Amino acid sequence: MGPCEADPTAFAEGGREGETLGFLVPGSTGMAQEMPGRSNFLRLGAALLVLIGSAAAVGWLLFVRATNPFRTASPFDVAAYSSGARGLSGNTCTLEGEILALLAWAPSGRLVSVSIGDGRTAVPVLVPSEYHDVDLPQGLRFRFLLQVDDQGILRVKQLSPS
Repeated sequence: MGPCEADPTAFAEGGREGETLGFLVPGSTGMAQEMPGRSNFLRLGAALLVLIGSAAAVGWLLFVRATNPFRTASPFDVAAYSSGARGLSGNTCTLEGEILALLAWAPSGRLVSVSIGDGRTAVPVLVPSEYHDVDLPQGLRFRFLLQVDDQGILRVKQLSPS
């Protein structure tokens, strides 16, 4: 049989073993072929999904970092504060903790006890009167930007619920 002839019994019987039925393209091996653009399209789509996902993840990380107003200050060092608070005067730090109690109130501000970390350590924090409109209920967590004054007192510069 020549290249342009077909065995009519092959179609009726379902073809010969190992032979695919279909159209033969000149110069082809007779094997079934995929459309050349389809795999490229799928690869391009997958690459675009990865790119969009990566861009979204980077954008989210930048947004989270940019919305943290305390990102430039160092975290509060309990050990250094316990060993000598006056030696830290002028330092600015961040502290995240839970309000334990209102220790004192005066026209200049409120002194509150703030639990740190696991809850076994607490430090006194002076909240100035400029934050008189901020409710500081027991059990609420806050993020503080603090400055250690000349007497070793932790004074709030900024605060936000966490």
